[in-house]
Amino acid sequence: MTTKRHIFNDVFVINKVKTGSDHRMVRGTLNINVKLERVRLVKSTLRPTRAHIQNPESFQLELQNRFDCLDCGSVNDLNNRLVVETVHTVGSKFFTHRTKKFSAHTLGLMEKRQEMRLQSSKDASEYRRINRQISKSQTNDLRHFNREKIKLAIERNKGSKVFARDLSIDCPNLMSGVYIMNKLTFRPRIARSKLF
Repeated sequence: MTTKRHIFNDVFVINKVKTGSDHRMVRGTLNINVKLERVRLVKSTLRPTRAHIQNPESFQLELQNRFDCLDCGSVNDLNNRLVVETVHTVGSKFFTHRTKKFSAHTLGLMEKRQEMRLQSSKDASEYRRINRQISKSQTNDLRHFNREKIKLAIERNKGSKVFARDLSIDCPNLMSGVYIMNKLTFRPRIARSKLF
């Protein structure tokens, strides 16, 4: 457990505990100087030595010579370049381009609602009216977005059954009980659907 003998005292085996193997429970007293360990963790190792403090010009010259061989400009430029490169490479994996589902009209209404100040009952009624407009506009925009997505998928031959199941379009069978299998019969069905 440790290479320092003074940390553990009074170590002995507890025989009463059965573990079902050759392992044994051990009891002991642990002595740790928490203040000393905290100082070691907090203490900076980047401080210059006493020789460097006594002769600061030579220390600055030595530091400058070390960074001159890197040919990277200043430390801040190097840090900024590395951070930006890392963010771009990692971010491109997790953040893809989001498609806009809402129209400019809906987004304009949302901005107008955000800028509103409720100070009177007239403002509250106007706020409710804008909320209703936004709700209707969002519903229409989402329906239009889903319709276009389905049309695009059908044109790319992706399969109609998947969208019928995912978007809960009316039952995918015709009156005769025959399932819709091709895009020619499915496209008119989407156009007549109550959801769109």
